[in-house]
Amino acid sequence: MSVRYKTTVVEKDYESKTLSNWGSKIEEPAVSCRNASPKDLKLLWHRWLMEMMRNRKLIQYSMFPVIAICLSFIFCNSKFFPDGYGCEGTKNPGMCGLEKELSAEIGQIRTLMAFILGGFVAGTNTFWRLRRNNYAVLCGRARTLIIQFGALLPRTTNKEEDAESFNRRDTMLRWVVLGYELAVLKGRGQIDSIEGRDHLEFLGLLKDDEWDKLIEGDRHTTVWYWLQSKAADLRAEGVIEELRLMQFINITANMRDTANDLMSRLDRDHSIPYSAIVGSLINLNLWAYTAQKTVQWSIWTHGNAQIWLTPRMWFAVIFFICYTSLLAMLFDVSHTLYNPFGWRELDIPHNIIGGGIRNLAKKVALGENFPSTMKSGVGTGTIS
Repeated sequence: MSVRYKTTVVEKDYESKTLSNWGSKIEEPAVSCRNASPKDLKLLWHRWLMEMMRNRKLIQYSMFPVIAICLSFIFCNSKFFPDGYGCEGTKNPGMCGLEKELSAEIGQIRTLMAFILGGFVAGTNTFWRLRRNNYAVLCGRARTLIIQFGALLPRTTNKEEDAESFNRRDTMLRWVVLGYELAVLKGRGQIDSIEGRDHLEFLGLLKDDEWDKLIEGDRHTTVWYWLQSKAADLRAEGVIEELRLMQFINITANMRDTANDLMSRLDRDHSIPYSAIVGSLINLNLWAYTAQKTVQWSIWTHGNAQIWLTPRMWFAVIFFICYTSLLAMLFDVSHTLYNPFGWRELDIPHNIIGGGIRNLAKKVALGENFPSTMKSGVGTGTIS
């Protein structure tokens, strides 16, 4: 499936012909994204329903009430009620006894399911928050790496006279953003895909044969290897001191640790047996509840078909639809919240956050964002 860029590209003239265009492409979302907060509950609920409709989940959920209604009209036949209408005393022990037995069994299933499903949903939400938190740490360390390289690498105010120094800063800071974007692409499962390469080329982060030199499966790790190797070369050339080399190695190693695997399936996935048990319990409860409502509505309908025109029946059907849909959603939430690095509105707005990081790296590479008070002897004084 090809990547869909729900963005517009804003090209800006940064008054620098020597600077590559890797920092000049900032993506803007077609629809603004909001963070989860109580005031956004209505919007989030709407997005949740749209997600369910997009995945055809609501159609699957509607299967249970449709089955219950259709079967209730079949089982309301008089041959299933040999003792006439009603369940008073010992009348119609077949259907009436079945309804009581189903109600008792459903109660036992719900008692067991309440504990297991509660832990499952809580764990799903915890893993989702951990992955988003890992992304937040990745963004923070990417910014740290950018300002560290920008501050510690030799900089020049005359790019024409010292093009080598400028190109060195430009390349290393571009690599930081390249590693950052590759880490996100790995979370999306596209780190080795053609779509992923097209995305990086669209952002202007790939030069010459860099894609071919990236190690397949560990392309983001390769970038951190490049950065550390480049820092070691600069130390050998006498461009930076030993202390700065150690600083570069340490902050790059920290970045590699954070960017290793945003999804972290080894320690942030539910076990397969646990998920299978939860899914089986939910399906058992849904089908048992559907059977119980089928028998109950058959009893109500036998000899009194007009009950389908009463508010009591409308409420029973509406509640049944809501209950089965919400119960199924509680299990499907593990699928919806599994990967927050996609292109959905529910996911992390990486196009906005990544655009800010690329812009920061581009500005730091230029080395022009310093106030006049940075100069010696300018702006001296005491704090009142």
